[in-house]
Amino acid sequence: MRALVKLFGRSPFAPLRAHMDKVAACVKELVPLFEAVKAEDREEVSKISKKICKFEHEADMTKNAIRADLKSSLFLPVARMGLLKILTIQDCIADKAEDIAVILTFRDPKIPPALTPLLFDFLQSNLKAFEAAFDVIAELHELLESGF
Repeated sequence: MRALVKLFGRSPFAPLRAHMDKVAACVKELVPLFEAVKAEDREEVSKISKKICKFEHEADMTKNAIRADLKSSLFLPVARMGLLKILTIQDCIADKAEDIAVILTFRDPKIPPALTPLLFDFLQSNLKAFEAAFDVIAELHELLESGF
């Protein structure tokens, strides 16, 4: 019985979903971050940037745990490389959110009033795309977890 448990191991899909939740925490802070930039509130920009960096670090810790637990001998309903590719893409999203936050703390950008609506429309479009990816991961988690 133990050999069977070792062969199948713990499902990696719940941790993958947990990682996406941490990525979402990073992404959701981008709107308040850009609101603070628009208001030229440097202190708030710094505070939100630190939160994003903290969430990104937590996402990295989860990513490392997933990679450490994902044995090559583990039977999965999807290819191991596919799972790692999803994890890498999720990690890239968190990394980019952190990059944006850090850059905005190094510089004191002023958003030209004429570009403000365009910038926030662009931000909302990206958030919608992220929400769609988040929903896909949630559905994938439910589907694959039930079959694991």
